[in-house]
Amino acid sequence: MGQETEFKYLIDTTKISILGLPCKNISQWYLSVDPARCVRVRQAGMQAYITIKGKSTVNAEGAQTCPEFEYDIPYDDSIELKEMAIGQIINKNRVFVPGPDGRTWEVDFFYGLHLGLVIAECEVRAGYSPVLPDWVTKNVSGDPIYSNLWLSQNPF
Repeated sequence: MGQETEFKYLIDTTKISILGLPCKNISQWYLSVDPARCVRVRQAGMQAYITIKGKSTVNAEGAQTCPEFEYDIPYDDSIELKEMAIGQIINKNRVFVPGPDGRTWEVDFFYGLHLGLVIAECEVRAGYSPVLPDWVTKNVSGDPIYSNLWLSQNPF
């Protein structure tokens, strides 16, 4: 079984420099919005994925953990699956930022319906807490209103 453990934080955008860092443009949407078994399709460039996630919990370290299964799918299939989207399509630019402990942070700058929202994620192994960069402000790992699933149903 796949398992995802990550921390999610709000950040102070005045303290982070992303100039010259690698980034991806991402569009994603949901085919199932049941929090116990959601199904997401994501396009990143010309690559496409389908992801099935189980119910999330917050562990003792404050990270969000859930079963996760992700698979590559043909890009043309993702275009057809977009017609089945439930709720809004989420659009964001993801920037890959090195953290103080060498771990890569994924910083998502949302646009469209969620313009202005910026969330940093750091995937970890269970039982580990990352060293926080100075631009991290609030841990929102367990707050459902910052989940992509919530955002697909509710504009920021």
